[in-house]
Amino acid sequence: MFSPSIERAQERQFHEAESRHLRLACDPKAPQVVRAAINQMPDIDRVRNDALLVASELVTNAVLHSGADSEQTIDVQLIRTADTLIISVLDPGVDGGVAEVELEDRPTHGGWGLRVVAELARRWGRERRDGYRVWAELGV
Repeated sequence: MFSPSIERAQERQFHEAESRHLRLACDPKAPQVVRAAINQMPDIDRVRNDALLVASELVTNAVLHSGADSEQTIDVQLIRTADTLIISVLDPGVDGGVAEVELEDRPTHGGWGLRVVAELARRWGRERRDGYRVWAELGV
């Protein structure tokens, strides 16, 4: 059994930084697995719904637009610090495309995901290095 002071120290340590890494098949089940991992994270109640939506968008985009098949994997990192939650999705980047916010209103289905991410996140970005990574930072 832990003493209260050890429990408080562990809680503070969690707030300094906690990282969860998921390696998933690049298939339609991936967003659900990531949402389940986010739902298990403590101390993010204020942004949990935003985090679920942002993660769903980023992972779904990787599954739909990376050019990878279900034999390939995506890596998802959830990094929680004292004041941020970073959601990072690395896919194989097979298609060579670039994630961009749609600036025009379009009557077509789809294309709104990154606009939602940009609205909910403090900041977001993308980089191509050893695959293609798209990430978003939420304030907690």
